[in-house]
Amino acid sequence: MSDSNRRSDPGAPRASGGQRPVRASGGQRPVRASGGQKAVASRGDGAAARAAARRNKLVLVVEDDEKTRRLLGVVCKKGGYRVALAEDGRKAAAVLKKARPDLILLDLKMPRMDGFRLLELLSRFKTAASIPVVVLTASDSPIDLDRALQLGVQDYLVKPISPKALLLKARAIIG
Repeated sequence: MSDSNRRSDPGAPRASGGQRPVRASGGQRPVRASGGQKAVASRGDGAAARAAARRNKLVLVVEDDEKTRRLLGVVCKKGGYRVALAEDGRKAAAVLKKARPDLILLDLKMPRMDGFRLLELLSRFKTAASIPVVVLTASDSPIDLDRALQLGVQDYLVKPISPKALLLKARAIIG
């Protein structure tokens, strides 16, 4: 496996040569303040900062089933993300003209413009092609999986998926 395909070991030294910070007592961890000085931050501070950062992240949910679309939107909002909803690829394209989401959750089988067509459209535009896409579909077809991966999706998840698993995936991709 090439170095570029390896996932970094969280316990391994950082690229800059420094080691991961060692936990301080009392649930606190050392952090670098400006000027290279060490300061101590509580775990709550980091969690609050991550939650605040998520509130600025926009997730575009593209799903033709209204109930599923709303449910995915509620899950993402409860996870701290801003949400835009689209019922098909055409509506998603309209949203993309006005805003740049940080993540797209995409169903494949939809009327008017399906998920594959939207992925092809995204790949034509440099800024849109850089948006991570997670496919959420009922199709477990290896052909659909291969096609989606060839079109550059970040991940391919087969419905149903638990809300917790969905939020963990979103956090892993966009924070």
